[in-house]
Amino acid sequence: VLTYQGRSYAGDKIRYKTLAIEKSLVDPKSVLFNLQNCRKDYVVVTEGPLDALKWGNDACATLGTSTTEAQVQLLTKYKKVYIMNDSEVEAQKRAKKLAAKASALGVPEVLVVDLESSKDLGAMSYEAVNALKKELGL
Repeated sequence: VLTYQGRSYAGDKIRYKTLAIEKSLVDPKSVLFNLQNCRKDYVVVTEGPLDALKWGNDACATLGTSTTEAQVQLLTKYKKVYIMNDSEVEAQKRAKKLAAKASALGVPEVLVVDLESSKDLGAMSYEAVNALKKELGL
């Protein structure tokens, strides 16, 4: 355990709470959640850990829409990176920014997948996730 992050569904807005960096064993923005289970030549990058867990193996999470150079560097070992941020405008802007950074560091193929029909990968049904995997050829 490096840190923790919790998710609240109270009210109309989903809120995340992450342990303060000073109290974490490592800065959570220096790692990608679940990267140890990404063993293919591609990786699916999500915002939150529940999104990555919904996808399953070969998905990791940045723990928010902002990313660090350390996180981007971790993506350079993959031939193909799929970025699946939530469908909000700001999240999609950040996904495109991450894609540009990964491409600049030499990732051969980077795709931003806009989840138009769902705001959040974690909120999609397993059937919808499996259909998306099939559509992407994964």
